[in-house]
Amino acid sequence: MDDGTRASLLDVVSVFERQRAIVASSNNDFAVFLIDLAIMELRVQAGSISELELAEISAVLRDKLATK
Repeated sequence: MDDGTRASLLDVVSVFERQRAIVASSNNDFAVFLIDLAIMELRVQAGSISELELAEISAVLRDKLATK
């Protein structure tokens, strides 16, 4: 991946993070969850997520899915 593509993906992450804050204020947990997934996927594609962060996110998702 070239630097321009990586920068574009990270710009999109910034937009999603701002939107997540707006959606979170409406208490729509499922929409926040979907936005979090999109952010995680973009960060993985951009190589901007550590293994520790990915493990922590996986644990949270596992726990959330187990309670449903």
